[in-house]
This record gives sequence, C-alpha cells and structure tokens, in this order.
Amino acid sequence: MDSVELIRVKENVWIHRTSGIVGGEKIPANGLVVVTSKGIALVDTPWTEKQTESLILLLKEKFQKEIRFVIVSHAHEDRISGINIFLKNSIPVYSTSLTAKEAEKNGFTKPHPKLDLDPRMSLGDTGIEVYYPGHGHTKDNIVVWLPGSHILFAGCLIKSLDAKSLGYIKEANLDAWPLTAKNLLERYPDTEIVVPGHGDWGRLDLIRHTIRLLDEQHSK
Repeated sequence: MDSVELIRVKENVWIHRTSGIVGGEKIPANGLVVVTSKGIALVDTPWTEKQTESLILLLKEKFQKEIRFVIVSHAHEDRISGINIFLKNSIPVYSTSLTAKEAEKNGFTKPHPKLDLDPRMSLGDTGIEVYYPGHGHTKDNIVVWLPGSHILFAGCLIKSLDAKSLGYIKEANLDAWPLTAKNLLERYPDTEIVVPGHGDWGRLDLIRHTIRLLDEQHSK
C-alpha cells in the first residue's frame, strides 16, 4: 500500500501513482511529475504521508533534481493528504483560494492560494498553466495544462475510458459538469494526452466519455 509507481507519459512527464482504500476497495490515483531544467513540479500529492515521503526520495534518486513546488487540483484525500510532508521539506504547495477554503473545511492544511493571481507559471524550460473550468467533480477542481508537451492533467474531473460510472459524486454538480467538461474541449483542442485522476491516460475521447457518463446519469 505504501509503494509509489512512476509511469512515463511523454518526454519529461511522468505519472506518480499510489493507492488508497475507499469502502474496502483499493483505488489507485494519478498525480503528475514534470521534470524541467530547473527542477521538478508536481501535481497532487499521494494518498498518504508515508507515500509522499517515498515519492520525494524516489524522485531525488531517479532525477537528481529538487522538487520546486506542488500544485493541488482539489481538496480531497487523494490529492492533498501529503501536503504537510512537502511543507516540512520546505516545498511550497499551491492551489486556489477556493481549494484552500475546502482544504481547511476537510481538515487539511491550506495550500497557498497563489494560483488565483498566477495561473500561468514556468519552471526552467517548461510552461505550466492552471485553469478552472467550472464545478464538476467538486466545486474547486482545477486542471493543469503543459503547452510544451500538449498534456492535460484533468484530475478527477475526467474519467478514464474503462470507468463505468462517475465515482464519488456527493460534492459534484451534475448539471454544471457537462458544460465544465466541454470547456476543456474548447480550450485545449490540441491536447495529445489527457491524464485522469484515476485509471489510464488517453486522448480527448476521455473527456467525451465523461460527458457520455454524465448523460447516462441524467437519464436514470
């Protein structure tokens, strides 16, 4: 359970994958590792603090580079549980003011709400854009776009192709979510790889599949 898997997606972009237990079921979750000329940027923390410690050691060993910052895509356990470990290691953790508010409500340390004012960042030779497409899986879900490699980290807003349901929807807005997903198709039409919060990465058809799942949910 404490293992961390690194999966190469493209060039200098990797998925960090860890697992947590939800309702007695083992659920793997994806975060992103972006290796640049000036260090590493991460999207989302592992499920647990122990996994987060393992990830930090693994990345230093594999890439011989420092982690410069972490972006949290929303304030759920599989995205933010490792925040205190990063802060203890003097690694800043960024998100929006909405996610900071939700994090506090959910019992987590608040990430720095830097992304409200600075949605576009760069680290070394790599540009990173954060975008809030609207309420979907949660009210605060953001996505991360890597323009240089045409990779969209869509997180739990978008489902993998083998997903048969929308998963956890207690905080979702099922009426707004289809439009929120369509916002991604319109904003990032040249996306080559979409990374969901859970399951395998793919192309823009992951977004269309999510919209179909939402249509099925509405017709129930």
